[in-house]
Amino acid sequence: MKKQFTTLLIVIVLVIFGVFIGQSFHSESQPSVKSNVESTSTTVQVSQFYNGQDGYSLSIPSGNRSTCVWTYAAGSGDIPYSKTTYAQTATEKHIINFSDEYDFKVTCIDDFGNQYIGIFPSSTQ
Repeated sequence: MKKQFTTLLIVIVLVIFGVFIGQSFHSESQPSVKSNVESTSTTVQVSQFYNGQDGYSLSIPSGNRSTCVWTYAAGSGDIPYSKTTYAQTATEKHIINFSDEYDFKVTCIDDFGNQYIGIFPSSTQ
């Protein structure tokens, strides 16, 4: 009886040890994934202008090159459109001209990966 108890105890310890080792190898082989990754964006002021045609412009304060995607509604049924503008230097502005478009939004990214969201003048919103 004592020999059976000792054998059973050894089997239980080996099973627990095997499960622990198996979980350890399994967790090492799986890549670590973060599900709550935050993306931060900086706001930039959008200016409105008139040069024979209404328009908006903005400057990205960092990086050398930047890309902005302007989204807006126009026409019957508020059909959404988008336009992409590119600045090839740090001092170049992003400019979009418009006539009857509205509900503008703009998001930008510079060549360092910094993200920006345009804040439009309150009189045009």
